[in-house]
Amino acid sequence: MTLFFPTEAEQIRAIDQEAESEKPSAFSVPQSDIDNILRLGGSSDKSRMVVAAEYMKGKSVTELAAFLRTEYCGGIGIFTDSGRLSAWFGEEGIRLAAGDRARDERAGMLLSWEDAVERIGELLDDGQFATNVEIEETSGYARTQIAEKLWYLRRDFSEITEGAGLLTSLQPYHGGGFPDETERLAKAMADPEVLAAVTRDMMIFTRVYEQRPDVFRFHYHRVPELHRSLRELGMTWKEYSSEMAEVPQSGYFITEDEIDEALTYGSSVSGGKGRIYSYFMDAHSAKESADFLREEYGTGGHSGALANKSHSFEDHNSKGIMFKKNGLHSCHVVVE
Repeated sequence: MTLFFPTEAEQIRAIDQEAESEKPSAFSVPQSDIDNILRLGGSSDKSRMVVAAEYMKGKSVTELAAFLRTEYCGGIGIFTDSGRLSAWFGEEGIRLAAGDRARDERAGMLLSWEDAVERIGELLDDGQFATNVEIEETSGYARTQIAEKLWYLRRDFSEITEGAGLLTSLQPYHGGGFPDETERLAKAMADPEVLAAVTRDMMIFTRVYEQRPDVFRFHYHRVPELHRSLRELGMTWKEYSSEMAEVPQSGYFITEDEIDEALTYGSSVSGGKGRIYSYFMDAHSAKESADFLREEYGTGGHSGALANKSHSFEDHNSKGIMFKKNGLHSCHVVVE
């Protein structure tokens, strides 16, 4: 028997041909569509203000790129003059592709997070990223976010912490319910003296927490991060302006990438993901699979269904699973 081994030149040529076949085809996206993705793709309906605040703090490109990786998550689809455009926010950047999927589309376009940082900066400079109301309210919204976290933290003091004289600068704003407390504290922190007092208290508390984690009943608070946010409030923020009354809307849809990602979480029942995985390791008819999923999921739903985005929801019942985002509906039928 004669064995054939390719020569070195033939191996190199084969590798080059394989690499060439994997290169993405020529694909470009109009700048206006990229800009819409950047405006609309954040994790909440307040994302433009959250993003603007980070730029106002004068952070570096590296810091802003790391921030955008967390603020933009999952995916988004928008309608354009050329048809459907999907985007997926991944570790390496924003992948864009025509149609209903972008996550694994090699023929698509990749916008690095550093490039996204640069473009958002240009849009802010030109007054084209957020509306005039959003820009005007950005600093106030940043204070409100911090005030909420401070009250959540304060209300989670353990018994050993009560009466220990920690975070006493919050006391004048205590009472009347959480919304009222938050509003009063957020407004008060616009005063540099009040902000300085709260920041000093938080610095002391952070040191205590490092030595005594049992100051809390529960341990989900990001104490150093909250302290840093307070210090940043006291910085001189860059000012932006905008003449936009509203953000351009081209209409958008829930992508197949988002649905696929949501389905990988499994049912909301404990151990559901493992049971679903084990079930589909074996062959079953479509009806058997549908009956299994109907039983596994039951009836229910939850918010934050699509990459934990605050404006997304999932409802399921005997008819199937319905995903919703910003009033949009995308039905992924898994039962007959």
